[in-house]
Parts: sequence; structure tokens; C-alpha cells
Amino acid sequence: MNKDIITKVLKSNMCSGCGICAGVVKDKKIKMEITSDGYLRPVIYGELTSEENNVLKNICPGNVINYEEVPNKEPLWGNIESSLLAYSSNDRIRHKASSGGVLSQLLIYLLEKNEIDEVIHIGGSNENPLLNEIKRSRTKEEILSNSGSRYSPSAPLATLGKILNEDKRFAIVGKPCDIAAMRSFSRIDERVSTKILYMFSFF
Repeated sequence: MNKDIITKVLKSNMCSGCGICAGVVKDKKIKMEITSDGYLRPVIYGELTSEENNVLKNICPGNVINYEEVPNKEPLWGNIESSLLAYSSNDRIRHKASSGGVLSQLLIYLLEKNEIDEVIHIGGSNENPLLNEIKRSRTKEEILSNSGSRYSPSAPLATLGKILNEDKRFAIVGKPCDIAAMRSFSRIDERVSTKILYMFSFF
């Protein structure tokens, strides 16, 4: 069974649990499962083709991150274009969401201005409140019901293949490694740029 890249990343303890491998490999050959030590990690259920393995090689953030070809002016933090302080002017959003509610407010704005159809993000599991699951929000109330930081494993990209086949415009929220994986995949699949119109992360 061709597990080279997945095995390499798992063995080197570089997997961030983003789920992009499960999201882009078809036929449910890869599934994200909770390990005995409490992390979401890929488990392979079918033989990967050399083409699938090559795609994963180029998009898995545990294997490679494609930095833009610009001078690295800040060796510790990487390239910073600007640094701003912000918070939502809506008190309810500001105090319910994390970090002043900036991401929640931006997502609500995009929905209300009809810039996007849905938000892909993480919220508490309906079955087990200790776990996370992928949420698809279409309204302000749905966004707010899934707002706030959750310190549990999450794989927001695990359903990416299904999302990219839909005729909708999305914004996605993820960890920095999740967004790095999305940027890498956008170089391979043009649907990412045409359907995932906004990618947000938190620091």
C-alpha cells in the first residue's frame, strides 16, 4: 500500500490534523480519526495512487509550506505586510466571540453583503460537546452559535472535495496550517480560487 507521504508525516510527528488529505483523496480512502492520545490524524483505508501521493506531497503542511517568493524581512515571525488592532463595533459579537469578534464580524459582513453563500468553520459537536465538527453557516445566528475558540482537535478541510464540487461561494476559517494547505492546493486545483473566496485564520 502506498502510504509514503502520510506515513512520513505521521512518523515525524508533523501532522497538524488539518484533514486536507481526507478532503482531496476520493472514495474515502483516508478518514480523520481521533487517536488514543486525543489528536485527529489520517487513517488510510485504501491504496493511494502515485498521483494522489504526489498531490499530498505538495499540499500537506506537515511536508511542505509554499512561501511566497518575497524577501524574509522578519526572521522570527516571517513576512508581515501590516499589523492592526481591531474589534467588532457590535457589543454582542465583540463579547461573545474570541479576540474581539473580528473574524465573526467579517464573516457576518460577507454574508449580509452577499459576497459569499456559506462559511465553513469549526464548532462544537452536536453529539459530543468535547469534540469539534465542521459547520456550514449561512446566517449571522449560525456564525455566532459557532463563534469562540475551541481547544480541541479540528480538521476543517476533511470535506474539501465535496465543497469544491458545489456551486457556491465560500469563506473558510482555519488554523494557520489549514490555510497554508489551502494555499498550496490552490496551485493545483483552480476551483479553490473560484469557490473559496476568503480564507481566514487566527494567530
